[in-house]
Amino acid sequence: LEALLEDLVDGLQVLRDRDRKPVRDPLMPWAGEFAGKYLTGAELSWRLTRNEDLKKVIDQFAKDLIACQGENGYLGPFPQETRLTGKNWDIWGHYHCMYGLMLYYEDTQCEPALTACKRAADLLAATFGPGGPVLTNDDAGGSMNMSACHSLVLLYKKTGEQRYLDLANYIVHEAFNEPGAGRWLEDALAGKPVTDFPQHRWECMHSWQALAELYWLTGDEQYKKAFEHIWRSGVQGDRHNTGGVTSGEGFQGTPYNTGAIETCCTVAWLAMSLDMLRLTGDSTVADEIEWSTLNSALGAIPYGGRVCAYNVPMDGTRCFGVELPWQSPKAGPDLNCCAVNAGRPLGMIAEWALMQKDNALFVNYYGPGVMSATLPSGNAITLTQETDYPLDGTVTLKVKAKRGESFPINLRIPAWSRTTAVRVNGEPVANVQPGAYLTIDRKWKRNDVVTIAFDFTPQFWKGEEGYKGQISVYRGPLLYAYDARYTDLNPDQVPTIDWKTVSMEPATWDGPIPPWSLMTLKTADGVALPVVDLSSSGQTGNQYRSWLPAKGDPEADDATRHWRR
Repeated sequence: LEALLEDLVDGLQVLRDRDRKPVRDPLMPWAGEFAGKYLTGAELSWRLTRNEDLKKVIDQFAKDLIACQGENGYLGPFPQETRLTGKNWDIWGHYHCMYGLMLYYEDTQCEPALTACKRAADLLAATFGPGGPVLTNDDAGGSMNMSACHSLVLLYKKTGEQRYLDLANYIVHEAFNEPGAGRWLEDALAGKPVTDFPQHRWECMHSWQALAELYWLTGDEQYKKAFEHIWRSGVQGDRHNTGGVTSGEGFQGTPYNTGAIETCCTVAWLAMSLDMLRLTGDSTVADEIEWSTLNSALGAIPYGGRVCAYNVPMDGTRCFGVELPWQSPKAGPDLNCCAVNAGRPLGMIAEWALMQKDNALFVNYYGPGVMSATLPSGNAITLTQETDYPLDGTVTLKVKAKRGESFPINLRIPAWSRTTAVRVNGEPVANVQPGAYLTIDRKWKRNDVVTIAFDFTPQFWKGEEGYKGQISVYRGPLLYAYDARYTDLNPDQVPTIDWKTVSMEPATWDGPIPPWSLMTLKTADGVALPVVDLSSSGQTGNQYRSWLPAKGDPEADDATRHWRR
C-alpha cells in the first residue's frame, strides 16, 4: 500500500500542464480524476494506519493540489477551450477532487481545502443548472459528470450554502432525466432492474450515493427506497464469485459475464455498499463489503505494491493498466484510474470496521488490530483483536473500558458461518444466528474477553451459464483458486472436484512471493489440489482459475453443504 501511494504522488502534473504550449497530446477524458482519487485513498489509508510518513505526503499533496486550482475555481487538467463543456469528463474529475479534499478537511480542519471545494462547486453552480448546458456532455449519458451531485450534497452539509443543495437537487430531479441520461431515481422507484436503466455504467454508483445522502438530509423515503432497490439489484445481478462487481465496466445482470472486472468498479461498489450498511444496519451488507475487500479488491494489488490491476478476472491472468493503450500512455506508465483508486478499499476498512450508533458498538471487521470508540458518556473503549482471521476462524476480542459501563457490543456473525460459538469470559453466549448481529449487552469491565469461533467448513458456489458444471470453493470469507505456480497441472487439467467430500488443509511454500493462504484441497476419491486465496493467485502473471470442474448436481443434492448463491 505504501509503495502504491508513494509512486503516484506526482499525479498533479497533468493539472499543471493544462495551459502549456504546445499542449500535451490529448489526455484521456478521465485524467482529471487522478488527483482526487489518490487523495481519497491516501486519506482513508491514513485513517486506518495513522502512519506519520504518509501524513506528511498527504499534507504536501493537498497543498499542491489546492495550488493547481484556477482563478475561477477550475480544478482539472484540460485547456481553456475544452473545460467543463468540451465533451470530456471534467465534472467527474471535480467530483473526485472535491471528495478527497473534504475527507482531508474532516481530519485536519484545513480551511484552504474546504475553500477549494467551495470554489470548485461555485464554478459548477455558475455553469450548470436550469437553462445551462446539459451534464450529459461526457458522451456517456451523464454517468460520470452527474456524480457531482454526491459531493455537492456533502459540501452543503458542511457549509449550509443553499446553492450547492440546489444544484444537487437539479441534477437528481432534472438532469437524471435529460435525453439519453439514466432516469435513475424514476426507474428505481418503478422497481426496474439496474440493467433496464437507460444508462448503467459503473460510474453511476457515485451518483446513486447522493440518494442516500439526500435521505439522511431530508428523511424523504423515496431516496431510501430507490437507493436500496438499486443496491439489491446490483448484488443479485452483478456481484461475481470474486466479490468484484460489473463486467466490461457496466452492469450486465449476470455474475457470469466474462467481461473485465475493473478495479474502479469494485471500489465504487464498496463505497456504495458502505452507504447501504449505514442506511440499513444489515449485517449481511458488511459480509458483502468483507467479501469484495478481501478478494477482488486486495487481488488488484500485486505483491510489490507498485501498481495495480485494471482487471481481476474470475479465471485467467491479471490485466494491468499499463497494458492498455487507452489507459496510461498520456499521463505516465504508472498513472491510471485503477492505480490511484486501489488504496481506497483498504483505507475504507477504517470506516466500517467498528461502527457506532448512540452508545452501541458494531464490530464488522475481524483481523488483528486495535479499534477504539468513545461512548456518549465520554467513556473510552478499546477493542483489541488477537487472531489470524481470515486464515483461521478463532478470534479473541479483548474489551477495555476506561471505567465500567453497561452498553451493547454487536458482533457481526457472517451468513456463511453456520455454527458460531461465542463466549464472554469463558461463559457461552446463546442464540448466535448466522447473517445477523449478536448483541451482547452487559456491564463491560476493563479486562473482559470475548472469544469467537467461526465455522470455516468449505462452502461452494454452483456455476451457471458458461460456468455450468463448475464450482467456486470458499473457506471463511476467502475464495480459493487453482494457480499454475503451485502445481504441474495445466489449467485444463484441473481434476473434477467431488464437492460432497471436500476438505482443506494448510500447506507450506518455501519459494519466492509467498502466498497469503496456501491450502491443499482434498476429496475422498484421491484428489489433492493446491489452491490459494484469490488475492495471492496470478501474482507472477501466471494463469489461475476460481471456477473448478465439479461432480454431480449440487442443486439436486444440497442436503449436507452450504451454498453461497
